[in-house]
Amino acid sequence: PGYTGSLSGSSALAGVCSACVAGTFKTASGVSNCTDCVAGKFKVLVAQNNDTCDSCVAGKWKSLVGQPSDTCDDCPQGTFKGTDGQTQESDCVACDQNSSSPASSDGGDDCLCNPGYTGALSGTTALIGSCSACVVGTYKAASGTPNCTLCPAGSTSPIAADVNSDCRKLAVLVEPTDVLANALFSPPVQIQLQTHDGLPIRGNATTIRVVLSGQGDINPSATLNQVT
Repeated sequence: PGYTGSLSGSSALAGVCSACVAGTFKTASGVSNCTDCVAGKFKVLVAQNNDTCDSCVAGKWKSLVGQPSDTCDDCPQGTFKGTDGQTQESDCVACDQNSSSPASSDGGDDCLCNPGYTGALSGTTALIGSCSACVVGTYKAASGTPNCTLCPAGSTSPIAADVNSDCRKLAVLVEPTDVLANALFSPPVQIQLQTHDGLPIRGNATTIRVVLSGQGDINPSATLNQVT
């Protein structure tokens, strides 16, 4: 075991026994050839008499047989695999589309939600969890599991905001001008309020002051009843 070759001769020995090379093994005596380590495994030692091939560790894979050294390939960025001995890149599991992971990641917890998204991911052979976009009026600047942060009072942000500068101060925009004029007179009309760049007014704003001015019979009951 561990050696292969064919010997012969009557008065003198002909032939030699050669050690099984790295990446192979042989468990029985005789002239049979050495056996390759299977895909997903390798062996750096020679003359192995048992299948002691080492597996590619979790987060790596190898499709070739008979590998004499640890030349296992990494699962690419944005994927992971929590079990060893993988034989092809497709064995690697994709992270959530709104997350990322380094190469050779060995677990779903290596997948970190991107800025603007929050959530906790885990898993070994399948992804558990998902990344959710930060809602309007919040933001998240770092990757990982932290919660989204509320914008300062009097400001709002779009969905999936990823920097605090996405929080913009509220500004009342009422268009066209005849809508404003109608609000000053009876009967009252509904006015849609929004930020200066078109975002709906939501979040943690507590007070919005609307100043109406003009000439004529101003309707004193023109008030802001609800912000949505």
